[in-house]
Amino acid sequence: DDHARIRDFYKLAKPLFYGYHDYCVNHSYLDFNDLIIHTVSLLKRQKKIRERYQQKFKYILVDEFQDVNTLQVELLKYLIHEENQLFCVGDDWQSIYGFRGSNVEYIVNFKEFFLDPTIVKLNVNYRSNTTIVNASNEIIKHNKYKIDKEIRSYQEHGKKIYLYSARNEEQDGVATVLKNCEKLLKNGYEPEDILVLTRTRKSDAFKEYYEKLRKKRIR
Repeated sequence: DDHARIRDFYKLAKPLFYGYHDYCVNHSYLDFNDLIIHTVSLLKRQKKIRERYQQKFKYILVDEFQDVNTLQVELLKYLIHEENQLFCVGDDWQSIYGFRGSNVEYIVNFKEFFLDPTIVKLNVNYRSNTTIVNASNEIIKHNKYKIDKEIRSYQEHGKKIYLYSARNEEQDGVATVLKNCEKLLKNGYEPEDILVLTRTRKSDAFKEYYEKLRKKRIR
């Protein structure tokens, strides 16, 4: 790429990558990806070994199937045949590992990759209440790649979701969070009942915010 920052990245990354590779080879180490790569290569080249493992496993279970990548699916295809059964469990709505190579298309278009499957949708959520589940349905329905389903909650009652949009993150946002924390503490909540999740720059305002929360023993 012509961009300087891309060129600089490769200048830094290539020595690390090749150094890591050489280190693994010299010490006869295999990392997780290597294990799959070498297994796929072996099953692809050695028919007798492939048939042995196809006969060895009658049932193959894959959990968190929404996170599989192309290499893992290739491994599966070398293990399954007409006499064994593949069972996959996953939720396309929880696919968050695209940055490390997972491909949600394998679960969304499952029928295109595996012959004549039976698909069972589990559409009852036992963990969250109706308020949370309905809000999730509304958000996720805008996803481009998804399996159409309407999730309902086993717990019908839930408090309303309160959303506050700060006009100025570093001042109004911080002050509002602190005020709400103080209100909860006055109403009988303990500091360990409160958890603040934040994604912000390490600014002076953030440091002040962090110190005030820490004094109140709020995580």
